[in-house]
Amino acid sequence: MMNNLSDEEKELYQTIGLVVVRWGLIEQSVDFCIAVIFHSCGGKNIRKELPVSLTQKNEFLKRAFTTIDVLAPYRKHGLSLLHRVVSMASIRDNLVHSAANSLSAENGTFQFHHVKIEPQIHRFLMVTLHTKKFPKLAKSLMDLAIDMANFARELVLQFGSKK
Repeated sequence: MMNNLSDEEKELYQTIGLVVVRWGLIEQSVDFCIAVIFHSCGGKNIRKELPVSLTQKNEFLKRAFTTIDVLAPYRKHGLSLLHRVVSMASIRDNLVHSAANSLSAENGTFQFHHVKIEPQIHRFLMVTLHTKKFPKLAKSLMDLAIDMANFARELVLQFGSKK
């Protein structure tokens, strides 16, 4: 099946697959941070239930890093990582929740339509993915995945259950 695809299509599918797989690593590390903070650092005082959406997770972690004293040594790094996660999330969302206009690049770009649903309106966005940016996107995602995993590991080692 892959033999019938153009090189551009293969590159597009590989890039989107890479985004999805690496995003899973990133979000899992975010969830590890939340689990440790919620269960071992007083996070239940911030919210009674675990955050589910990325927006809720971001709000929870921001509040935790700025208000929980034992997290003070991790504040700057944690908030910096959160900023990177949120920045990359919009790229991921635009790729995963959009539909390609064409499966061949035009002038080195793929065009996608994204219907963004808000409480009272649908917004129609045009998303452009430049093939020249694929390697940089891949590296940025891998760097963030590694940095988040290392940070989550630090929190787990410091505050995780000793049982």
